[in-house]
Amino acid sequence: MPVKKRISHAKSRSGCSNCKKRHVKCDEQGPPCANCIARESSTTCHFPSRRPATFSRTTAIIQRPSHSSSSSSNPSPTPPSHPSAPSSALVPTLPLHLDTPLPLTPTTRLLELELLHRWTTTTYRSFTSLPEDIPNMTLTFPRLGLRYPFLLHGLFALAALESSLTCAPADSARYLRAGMAYYDAASRSFRGYLPSLDGAGGDLQYSLYMFSALAMALYVGVPLCSRAVGVVGGEAGYGDEDVLEMVAQIFNLQVGMVELAACNARGLWSSEYGPALVRAEEIVKTPLPGGLGEDTEEALARMKRVVEAASGEEEGMYMQAWGGLKFCFTEEKRDLVRSLCIAWPTLAGKPFMQAFRNGDEVALWMLMHWGVLVHRMGRRAWWAMGLGKRLVTELSEKMMLSTIPEADMSEWWEGIAWARRHVGLDGMPSEPIISLAELTLAPSMLNLTSEEELPPEWGYTRDSLLNGSLLAP
Repeated sequence: MPVKKRISHAKSRSGCSNCKKRHVKCDEQGPPCANCIARESSTTCHFPSRRPATFSRTTAIIQRPSHSSSSSSNPSPTPPSHPSAPSSALVPTLPLHLDTPLPLTPTTRLLELELLHRWTTTTYRSFTSLPEDIPNMTLTFPRLGLRYPFLLHGLFALAALESSLTCAPADSARYLRAGMAYYDAASRSFRGYLPSLDGAGGDLQYSLYMFSALAMALYVGVPLCSRAVGVVGGEAGYGDEDVLEMVAQIFNLQVGMVELAACNARGLWSSEYGPALVRAEEIVKTPLPGGLGEDTEEALARMKRVVEAASGEEEGMYMQAWGGLKFCFTEEKRDLVRSLCIAWPTLAGKPFMQAFRNGDEVALWMLMHWGVLVHRMGRRAWWAMGLGKRLVTELSEKMMLSTIPEADMSEWWEGIAWARRHVGLDGMPSEPIISLAELTLAPSMLNLTSEEELPPEWGYTRDSLLNGSLLAP
């Protein structure tokens, strides 16, 4: 009797472990795959049969073996074989390490093309302070990204996070997951390229410096997008993060940027970023016509009286921070070098940074005023949405309970009321943060029917979308 021939079939031999257990066909597009998403088992979706060499372009770039210096076949410079121990101020990390980068598939290639297009047409705007920045953001960044993987993956990450806020709700989690994967890959690649601070120069120094700025936006943006998409804690690795801890990390990143710039300041000024630096210096040296306005002048005068009331060695530290805040309010009013307030930590100085970390209440009260500037920055930088308001909310409540001598001054309480008023607390209307016209994928959200509701974590409603503005949560 002839042996029955085995019938061929299309069974997947490289699916995820969950699909193998269920004996169902896996689409192999994860993790997580479509079946695991449908069965709400995304967190246990793994691909044991997938070898690291086939994971993604990310893994290929990071693990690429180094070549001899005489080789001309490698277009990308390899990381130094023995880099110095990276400073924590220069290397932001995800709370959850991702061991499974995006697979290198036609879908991933299309995603990267989409994200690069989004960066050069939309996302770069939230990262631009001057018109002179535009060629750097749209041309130089992508070009250098072809040589330095951390920069390219950083661009992909921020573009993906922005997409998660503006795409159709069904696609939000996919963009968020992609953004986190690219952020994780960029951060690990950045460590490999980080040289000794006195050895960087040219394009590498410029790329490291600009990625540090990108990392700050990513560090703030991932929790924002996680809350907006509804992925809080658990899979995303984020819970209700401490806003003061987040601000402390922003301060660390600013210190890291200064260290990178200082390792070869002349080289940075002569780089393609030089024209923007020259223009910014020209602007800030020009007197502000018309002054700051009565409301801001009074707020700064109140702050100065509180600072002058502080006794001991701390007064000089407070005055330096006060001078930095005045400078930031001046440039915010001038509105020619946008988002300059994010540099206040370096103007305030390291002693002030340490004071606020140690719980110095005068320093925290001053930090509350900076929160107003960060809140206003959210009008143009979507990744800063809500951060300033959260900072003012937490600090103002703490300052109301303060028992230090300065808390008995009327200026102390007037400062608290001023900060809360300017971020929309105490019944005051919140200011518009960012226009949907700035985010080109947003129209897909306008297809929602009137009965469909957006998640409350988003902090805005369908009506506010139709009115063309996102409101701070």
